[in-house]
Amino acid sequence: MTYAVSIVPHRVLDRLVLAKFREIVGGRFRGTISGGGALQPHVDEFFNFIGIPVLEGYGMTETSPVSAVRTWDKLVIGTVGPPFPSTQIRIFDLVDGKLLYPNPKLRHGGLGLRGEIHVSGPQVMRGYYENPQRTAEVLTADGWFNSGDLGHVDERGVVWITGRAKDTIVLAGGENVEPEPVETLIKTCLLYTSDAADE
Repeated sequence: MTYAVSIVPHRVLDRLVLAKFREIVGGRFRGTISGGGALQPHVDEFFNFIGIPVLEGYGMTETSPVSAVRTWDKLVIGTVGPPFPSTQIRIFDLVDGKLLYPNPKLRHGGLGLRGEIHVSGPQVMRGYYENPQRTAEVLTADGWFNSGDLGHVDERGVVWITGRAKDTIVLAGGENVEPEPVETLIKTCLLYTSDAADE
């Protein structure tokens, strides 16, 4: 009975309100694709909750350009989905460079441990044109690309992006802090946005 009570308001909301949102984009919209930058959480949640799934992708020019993307069966809000077919993801400790994931010596193989993301796959570049020094900085001898992004892989096999390695602030106690989530909260604060509008 509890389940029936909770599903009825959603069906009413869907029919009276959410269906109208979907009708604005043609009424037969199956989903959207997002890439090229981090999708703001409130935008991600809004479209998914009104019934327009967002398949967010992750990658960069050096990975031509997709490394991971949400799929219909692994549509986890806040993630960039599982690695693209034939693509592998490794996570390395930002401080000591040790392999965190996949690492059978660690609990759960390193799932959930945050570090620097490295990518391997047929879409990864072979190097920068006539720039062997820069190439050596980002590519290992066996073709793994150091993205410079921070993140982790969870138990569902999906990738979370949490920041950039170069932006990491190391506190006196040795704890790493990512400024991006704090900046995002400040930018969405009503006081911040109203002050910016007044200028």
